[in-house]
Amino acid sequence: NQKIGYKKDEEQAKLQLDAADAQVDAARAKVQEADALVAKAELGLKLNTVRAPASGMIIDRKVVLGQLIGPPLSAQLFTIAPDLGHLQLHAQIAEGDIGKVRPGLKAQFHVYAYADTNTLFQGTLTQVRMLPTNLQGAVFYDGLIDVDNQYDPNFKKAQVWMLRPGMTATVDIIRRVHKDVWKMPTSALNFQLDEQFQSAAARQKIQKFEARPDHDDWQMVWVMKDHQPWPVFVRVGGLNEAGEVAGIAEGQFKEVLQWDPELSPPDPKNPATYPQVITSAPPAHKSGFFDQVKLKIS
Repeated sequence: NQKIGYKKDEEQAKLQLDAADAQVDAARAKVQEADALVAKAELGLKLNTVRAPASGMIIDRKVVLGQLIGPPLSAQLFTIAPDLGHLQLHAQIAEGDIGKVRPGLKAQFHVYAYADTNTLFQGTLTQVRMLPTNLQGAVFYDGLIDVDNQYDPNFKKAQVWMLRPGMTATVDIIRRVHKDVWKMPTSALNFQLDEQFQSAAARQKIQKFEARPDHDDWQMVWVMKDHQPWPVFVRVGGLNEAGEVAGIAEGQFKEVLQWDPELSPPDPKNPATYPQVITSAPPAHKSGFFDQVKLKIS
């Protein structure tokens, strides 16, 4: 009888163990179901949350609060500038200047927003794109210039950037820099004095200089000497030792590489002693008794 009692207890314990295992399996199934519900809820939350691909400042908003969004209702929600401290300037480079520029050159530019203060900004040319743009028959190429922005000094408490997206700029790409050089107005280099105002000594000097083998690299300018126009010669052309064009032309001036000894000022530190070149004169006409020569010097 004792063995029969033990057997019944063993069977009852197995039944209780099987029941407990069944309860554990049911609990695990509920946990899996709950996990699935949590994952579904997280997916729903994720699908209802719009995240920007990068952090930055919102500079334009295409939607309003409460608006239903989703493709194709709203392809663009915001315009974000990742970092206004570092901007990229798009410059139109003319077809004739493409062979003169290359990535790595420094660039300077002005923006119309600070035209009154003539603020100069700096940048570096990083790329010249291959795709041309045709504007009214002229061909341009897009040049990308990296620019470091700066805070506006007029707003000391608030940090306000000076450069903003969409500003219009006037750009100069710097190929070479020559410091402490002489420069001559192009108007003086292009000026032609009528022969009736030239003295015999002046014409003789011109003929003598034109006989030189290197006269193509020199140009004639006129100065006032003893109250009369007198020709002197300056070298603005030629090549340097590297085979490059030595002189630089900038706007209305050209760099003078060498000059006539007569152009040397008595006191280089005193601008008042610098020779004044003639830049224009009235049209030539038949001289009268009371006529006077009128020249413009600078």
